[in-house]
Amino acid sequence: MSTCKEKQTVTKIRKHNRINAFDDNRKLLRYAQLASRNAIGESFEAGISVVYMKDGQLVREDPDHEVTVVKKLQNKEKFDLREYLCHG
Repeated sequence: MSTCKEKQTVTKIRKHNRINAFDDNRKLLRYAQLASRNAIGESFEAGISVVYMKDGQLVREDPDHEVTVVKKLQNKEKFDLREYLCHG
């Protein structure tokens, strides 16, 4: 059975900027990154620790930037949405 990568029948076309910024995935991703960074900065300023995933581990970073491993996460198979939709 062939895969989407072998067929190469789909052509990517870069579209112009959308009128509404929330319709543009790149802008949404950028807004999410900025919001995350701002929230982390505000948490540190308020003396609150932040928990996130890094290198397959759940870690907690304190306001003084000391990083503590909370637990090691289980390896999960990477989900490829493009491949899933192609065979769907």
